[in-house]
Amino acid sequence: MRSAILACLLALGCGSAKSGVTVDVAGTQGLPIPATNVSDILVVDLSVGDAHATAVVDTGSPIVALDPSSFTGAHLPNGAGNISTLTLGALTFTNQSVVGANLIASPDPSIPIGGSLGCGILCAFAVSLDYRGSTVTLGSAPGPANVASPGTSVPFSLEGGGSETISGVPGSVVFPASRIAVSVTVEGKPYSFIVDTGSSFMLLRQALFTSLVADGRAQIGGIGTATVGQESTSAVTRLRSVVVGGEEVTGLVGNDDSSLESVLDGIASEVGHDVDGLVGGSFLREFYVTVDYPGGALVLRRYTANGPSYDSFDRVGVAVTPANGTTPATVSQVFPGTDAASKGLAVGDLVLAIDGQPLATLGSTAVNALLSGDVGSSKTLELGTMTSVSVAVDDILPL
Repeated sequence: MRSAILACLLALGCGSAKSGVTVDVAGTQGLPIPATNVSDILVVDLSVGDAHATAVVDTGSPIVALDPSSFTGAHLPNGAGNISTLTLGALTFTNQSVVGANLIASPDPSIPIGGSLGCGILCAFAVSLDYRGSTVTLGSAPGPANVASPGTSVPFSLEGGGSETISGVPGSVVFPASRIAVSVTVEGKPYSFIVDTGSSFMLLRQALFTSLVADGRAQIGGIGTATVGQESTSAVTRLRSVVVGGEEVTGLVGNDDSSLESVLDGIASEVGHDVDGLVGGSFLREFYVTVDYPGGALVLRRYTANGPSYDSFDRVGVAVTPANGTTPATVSQVFPGTDAASKGLAVGDLVLAIDGQPLATLGSTAVNALLSGDVGSSKTLELGTMTSVSVAVDDILPL
């Protein structure tokens, strides 16, 4: 089973940097920009000159990092530099500072990721993320009708910044202060976290994760993740309660990943205090989120309607490897104790369609969405034996 944690996280040394970010921008601010929701991470289309690709909207990244191989013909710098124009929605940025480098990978080949849109642009705006409407807005906007008003405002001051080298990138890169540190209460105890819209889940320090699962709650290991410059695996579990600024979310997914401990160490060194984890999409998806960089406030407006109550672990109890053009989609894992297991689904079974939707051209994000649903509902799987099986949706990660 694969899930995304597309965190463009850069472990920096301490140093001096300006806390403000200014951009040369023309066009109309405050207009929603269409986005693709990839496992609770929002990805937007942008263009550099005539070259088009996608980027993660990533508060966890201090920079705008663009992969030259994704923006063919754009003449991106080799490392830190400037580009003539970058267009995002109705906004055009001129003489924009970027880092030309391949620093991020997509866990779903059907949804290529060309870079990360970080503080180098975001920090100049109030940035709103609509997880249910799949839009991103730069500049003041009223927000959708299906959210609470006025919401909860959590003040912050941007922290960190410095000058550091990045593996595979020539020279050094200067980073603005960009870290959004907030106090997070996890199951009754306060911790220091960084808000990171480039992470699918609540990322927890290993020590914190281990202490939580010591009560015997379910956990699943071997979840494939993609991070800066590498792929790794992590374990996930459900958290009974997470509170940010008085806003509580229960039963959300948290994960730990040993390969990211050093990244959290680097961020802690950068900001000068402990960092116990990242506030990612499994929490943020419950809210219309505004990161008001100039105003120093994280505003959480809870959705009141028009959205699913389930997540990617409320699903038919199988993992499916997507078709690759020559091999059909195949069951790669069956979770014990689920209805799928009781119905006799087995590793190696071909899955041709889910609820009538053929899987031949779908990537992992789309397949996982078809397998997910409200616990107790059912999905119809058409197997390679030309048989159809109705399988109940289970919580495969129960508390």
